[in-house]
Amino acid sequence: MQDFLIVCLYVDDLIYTDTNVAMLDNFKNAMMKEYEMMDLGFMRYFLGIQSSKKQRTIALSSAEAEYIAATDAACEAVWLRRIRSDMEHKEEGPTVIYCDNMSAIAMSKNPVFHGRTKQIELRHHFIRDLVQNGEIQLEFVNTKEQLADIMTKSVASEKFTQFHEVMKITN
Repeated sequence: MQDFLIVCLYVDDLIYTDTNVAMLDNFKNAMMKEYEMMDLGFMRYFLGIQSSKKQRTIALSSAEAEYIAATDAACEAVWLRRIRSDMEHKEEGPTVIYCDNMSAIAMSKNPVFHGRTKQIELRHHFIRDLVQNGEIQLEFVNTKEQLADIMTKSVASEKFTQFHEVMKITN
């Protein structure tokens, strides 16, 4: 396979990737030498899609990506619940995880494997057991009301103020 470089330019943002690390470094150094720019590090989000090397699987749909993310969140929640339980602060009722994708919620509640979920790695179906056991509860939240957006996206000032108040964050 031949090495290649992909460059995407939008207004004042430059995103680039390569199949060869040395070629990537050469391109970056040449660009920084020629133009006044700074390296912001690895890309985290592109067009609203999370770009992460931490997620070891490739999602074929947004529902699948949300399902995998919900499973990861559920694993963290279970870990925290068990730590609290060890400290004699047992959680009553399920831990609620908010999700803005109805298909992901439906997949977590359906213990039957079918065509839509057969390509998802088995370890990601752990959330189904947690939902059935009552440890985790996935609830729908409208995208416009998603509190996590304040941490991950640029939001209008009114929405920022509203989220700030809901989260009880003060200056």
